Amino acid sequence: MGRDYPQGYDHFKTRLHAAFVKKRDLTDPLQIQQAIQQGNYIVKELEALYFLSKYRELKRRYDTSPDNAFMYVYLFLRLIQSRALCRMEVMESKLAKLSTADPQR
Repeated sequence: MGRDYPQGYDHFKTRLHAAFVKKRDLTDPLQIQQAIQQGNYIVKELEALYFLSKYRELKRRYDTSPDNAFMYVYLFLRLIQSRALCRMEVMESKLAKLSTADPQR
């Protein structure tokens, strides 16, 4: 996944390893679940950035004639869908957290 990372694969690999090492002592199931959700969020954000960079490259490389318009719209919709799903999952996890929170707080 990190091959297309802007600072390079080595930078991506060291940051990823540091993130895993930072969370290795978690024992609470709720904290583990939150860490997994945060990791999924990061993965989807990276995928969205990759789609955006591919879209921009295609747009730069090819003209915007009506024949190519469908391809641009398709890639843009995939980008929006990826980001929307990511945002929706974050909101659902926050709502679930609020609904399970202690009402006496």
